[in-house]
Amino acid sequence: AVAQVHRATMRDGADVVVKVLHAGVERRVAEDLELMRACAKFLEQQDREIARYRPAIVVEEFDKMMRSAIDMGQELENLQRFGKNFATEPDVAIPKPYPDLSSRRALTMSRIVGQTFTDRGALEADGWDVDRLVRRAIEIYLEMIFRDGVFHADPHPGNFLLLAGHRIGILDFGDVGYITAERRAQLQSLVIAVGTYDVDGLTDTVLEMSTAPGDVDVLKLRGDIGIWLRRYFLGDIAHVDVAAVLSSWTAMMRDRHLLLPADLALLFRVMLELQGL
Repeated sequence: AVAQVHRATMRDGADVVVKVLHAGVERRVAEDLELMRACAKFLEQQDREIARYRPAIVVEEFDKMMRSAIDMGQELENLQRFGKNFATEPDVAIPKPYPDLSSRRALTMSRIVGQTFTDRGALEADGWDVDRLVRRAIEIYLEMIFRDGVFHADPHPGNFLLLAGHRIGILDFGDVGYITAERRAQLQSLVIAVGTYDVDGLTDTVLEMSTAPGDVDVLKLRGDIGIWLRRYFLGDIAHVDVAAVLSSWTAMMRDRHLLLPADLALLFRVMLELQGL
């Protein structure tokens, strides 16, 4: 963890939390990133197969994410952005930031109190309709991705609370992902192609979204995609194993030497965490 959270009380009695960076975290992150750059450069020079996946670019993407995570000013902006995006949805609770009591090293925000995600029985005992809760959680993420183009990228159980009034509280906006308008259109094309079992359309979208080498065998890729679709999407889609789908997809991309863009890799990781949640 790069920061620690402390409870506090405002002079007017408001309950808040203050997130403070650990001392020396910027230096440690910079040193780790420099080591990762050196390793990536060495691997690209020594192994042509690994070089296809451009580890130096992957490290630079990780650099952006980490530098954002150790800048409380960036997390303040994220809180303001998500608060505005969900301002008209009363069942979604986002901590309210206090800009005048925040800085690059500390972030002050309202404290949200609720029930943590546990097993289905415990939720139902507290009056929650679990199926409805799952559907609403999916809707929230679809809104983030396709409506807003920015999504919460750390959906582990500790970052979600169930509040009174059947509201969902979302915490920790230090790690977010961004989806450009072009990428959103590509994702929509991908979903439609999967839903309509359009092998040719899905192949075209995959090539458009990924970095493909000049010698990619499109016919073999189309065949692989057809097999992938038949394996996972001809049956009951409600019981699809997202982890298996994405793992198989990643292996297919790797076998055809296609590089998955960093923003999509992050989105896929978030999808895996959401299924676990």
